[in-house]
Amino acid sequence: MQAVGATVSELMPQSQTQRGERLYNVFCEHCHGGPEIRPSEGRIVYPPPHNASGHTWQHPDCEILTIVDNGGDDVTRANRAAQAPPGSVEMPAFRARLSHDDILAILSYIKTMWTPEERTAQEATTHAACPGS
Repeated sequence: MQAVGATVSELMPQSQTQRGERLYNVFCEHCHGGPEIRPSEGRIVYPPPHNASGHTWQHPDCEILTIVDNGGDDVTRANRAAQAPPGSVEMPAFRARLSHDDILAILSYIKTMWTPEERTAQEATTHAACPGS
């Protein structure tokens, strides 16, 4: 617990990843779960987890950032239609609630949930698919 009179810098996370974890816990965890979530055998988990058991690591940064910013696209809507249980929520757009830096911080945290091999593969995918990366 922080002491009364603590400075703002003492209360704010010190790294992008720490900030991303706090933002993820507020905006993402209730749908996508945290690091410990694992899909059940033979069952599709929706919305997909962002940890190592999910498939987020298979997508380049530019695609992930666009989906978080703008909400579900045609591909995510098609996947949702094919995989999601009835009544599942659609990925909302967060552009009005999160800055680009906020979304980058969240992605930085999400990457901590992946295995080293997944991070390496995702980095290569990002470099191949995202101009200027």
